[in-house]
Amino acid sequence: MVTDTNNMILLSRSLDAIMTRVAAKMGAYLEDRVDQLIHTGDPAWAPKSPNTLMKYAREKPPYGHKTEPWQKTTELMNLITHRIVSGDTAPYQIEVGIFDHPKADIAAVLEYGTRDGRIPARPLFSTVFDLEAENIPAMITRELEKELNKFLL
Repeated sequence: MVTDTNNMILLSRSLDAIMTRVAAKMGAYLEDRVDQLIHTGDPAWAPKSPNTLMKYAREKPPYGHKTEPWQKTTELMNLITHRIVSGDTAPYQIEVGIFDHPKADIAAVLEYGTRDGRIPARPLFSTVFDLEAENIPAMITRELEKELNKFLL
């Protein structure tokens, strides 16, 4: 229980900073989970076609050993980040992805596939979000409790 009104005033002034810190922690966590899935791969992802693998083997440097989607180079992996935006329905929204970069189109093709089906969907972000859907609310609750406990006497 908060008994000192000064703490309440300080708490009310700190709410935006608290929410931003908690959202940043969740964004970093999801970013890390995306990175882990890139490295482990998802058994549900369709394998690369033999033609694609042969093309990779001929490229310089040879990419034939990188058979998992999202792993041809580290370029896409290094572009994945998170950002915190103000939403219309929620005060803080965490987005994880590749933003404001020409390579974002490649990530979208990997995530959703192509309309003609030549490149199958190999969902990364939606898979992580689905896997973490139950964990994130509990993590947010724990982080908010830690932050709020700083104001309790």
